[in-house]
Amino acid sequence: MASIDVEHVLSRMTDREKLSLLAGINFWHTRPIPKYGMRSLRLSDGPNGARGTRFFNSVPASCLPCGTALGATFDEGLLYEAGRLMAKEAKAKGAHVILGPTINIEDPVVAGTIVASSINGMQSLKVFSALKHFVCNDQEHERNKVNTVVAERALREIYLLSFQIAIRELRPKVIMTSYNKINGVHVAEDKKFLQDILRSEWKWNGLIVSDWFGTYSTSESINAGLDLEMPGPTRWRGEAAFVAATTDKLYPNAIDDRVRALLNLINEYEGSNVPNNAPEITIESPETSSLLRRLASESIVLMKNSLGVLPLRKDKRTLVIGPNASVAAYCGGGSAALRASYTITPLNAIRNKVSEEVAFTIGAQSHRELPDLGTLLLPTLYASEKGVTFKAYNEPPEIENRKELDTLKFKTANMMFMDYNNPELKDFWYTDIEGYC
Repeated sequence: MASIDVEHVLSRMTDREKLSLLAGINFWHTRPIPKYGMRSLRLSDGPNGARGTRFFNSVPASCLPCGTALGATFDEGLLYEAGRLMAKEAKAKGAHVILGPTINIEDPVVAGTIVASSINGMQSLKVFSALKHFVCNDQEHERNKVNTVVAERALREIYLLSFQIAIRELRPKVIMTSYNKINGVHVAEDKKFLQDILRSEWKWNGLIVSDWFGTYSTSESINAGLDLEMPGPTRWRGEAAFVAATTDKLYPNAIDDRVRALLNLINEYEGSNVPNNAPEITIESPETSSLLRRLASESIVLMKNSLGVLPLRKDKRTLVIGPNASVAAYCGGGSAALRASYTITPLNAIRNKVSEEVAFTIGAQSHRELPDLGTLLLPTLYASEKGVTFKAYNEPPEIENRKELDTLKFKTANMMFMDYNNPELKDFWYTDIEGYC
């Protein structure tokens, strides 16, 4: 597809067409307008692997160590390779933008430098990062309304510096705003951060996207510099923005600037070779496994080994203690959640390397909530691997011979139904989760 003549297209578009572009069309895609040559861009979580467009029964992906671990490698070259892997994973999921990496209040020089290397790797393969969360995203509790009160010096020397370094070194194409307020104003509608600092002071000219459901206004956010509301369908733009435009609450040049940022981003992707609505696949190779292992091992710091416990020896009896030893706790939740293409528990990994005779005791439970029962069950009576069977119906359990819409097997009972879909599924439906001891 040929590049868009941005200024020519802007001069031809109606206000409604322009405003329609300022929010996603669905959870993961921007709105296309084919008559102007505008294709839809696909965005994907996340910070430690490309999940793709589904939470429920997602296509497996490589799971990288979390950002804190990657920072602990202090290895810019290794992080460049990690970025290239992220780009390959994104293309396997048909994504043009990875929503990450994430930086926060770790050492700002280390964070900014390491993140720049990762972004460099991604963008070398024409997949672009959405650096997040800009800025002062310091807590999850009430994150949509928390007010972070911070002095200008601390803001500059701690919170903004890591972003400034990454932007200075690599010019990431997308920045994601944080949910919170800073000194009384939501970042997503604060001109100081979006226009004065990012665009005027730092001379950055990419696209600013909200965190998911992190847009809180119509005129204020657009005038302040927030280009794209995600996800769609819109809650704050669309018809509300059109009314604001007709009553002069929206500045015409602000609308054009928001659209211009998106069109410029679309032009950036012409060399990515990622088709629209591409199918999602899993890519695995010995090279990928080797890189993931190296990323994990280089992030570990051995603080003490005074009794020579490590490395473990096959001629010694070994006891493993702890609730996380028998669980493959490989990623976080929310945007960091994904279905890893390969997992192994620490206990099984130790047994594979040392001996099947390695003993285990849980020591103490550490669950804040009920543990995942699915990891202890079998999906069918004579199955060889742990898990559960998921079945979906439109009828309640008391109906005889009800029709199964889907029968799927999972290794865990921890699943999100928010994007589960079946063509026959009604608005009100039922599921059975079955497992056997």
